[in-house]
Amino acid sequence: MINIYVPPEQVIDTVFLFHLPRQRMISLRFLAWHFLGVKIQSVTHDSIEDARAALQLYFHYLKLEEQGMVRESLEKLYEVGKSLQWVVPDAEEPPLRWELSDEEI
Repeated sequence: MINIYVPPEQVIDTVFLFHLPRQRMISLRFLAWHFLGVKIQSVTHDSIEDARAALQLYFHYLKLEEQGMVRESLEKLYEVGKSLQWVVPDAEEPPLRWELSDEEI
């Protein structure tokens, strides 16, 4: 541990951003696949890959919020998730890699 303390008000968890009340919590893996079109955590767990996905999901959420599309997007997410039983299709394929642009960092 590196003894870093992050105040709770500075922590943003995608599981809470992309969640409808009284519905199940959605995994980072499924959120990344659904909203970003990337497959993460397919072969091994990679904390860097997770962090990139979480950051991109946060930026995506901000865009949805700006467009007034959060609720509609969440309803579609739950519809797709239920139809797939919350399993990312073709999970045996290697994860896609992507880079954050300078604007997104």
